[in-house]
Amino acid sequence: MTIFVKSKRNTYFRKQVIPLFTNHVANIVIILKTFIMKVVELLKISTHVLSLMNQNGLFLDDYKYVKAYEEYLCMRGYHVKHIAAITELAEELGVSTRTLERAFKRLRGECKV
Repeated sequence: MTIFVKSKRNTYFRKQVIPLFTNHVANIVIILKTFIMKVVELLKISTHVLSLMNQNGLFLDDYKYVKAYEEYLCMRGYHVKHIAAITELAEELGVSTRTLERAFKRLRGECKV
């Protein structure tokens, strides 16, 4: 993975970084902790991902519901009823059932690239 690092002379140069995790978000967090960067530089890194999220109707907070959605699919695989699964997961997350249903609807949609 290649990143741009700001030097003391305010110029940027490429630096090869070995990803520690397969998760891109974890890699970005490690890079942020390693190098001091401005918010605009973070937006430059994630512009493509954010634009894809926007095109697909996802919200920034939807990352919170990914694990819950995977648990929901697992519960449905064991023939747990929809309402029971949603209610249990909503109580665990501390959100309303309707909020969770809306997030799951967004997560199960097809990705438009």
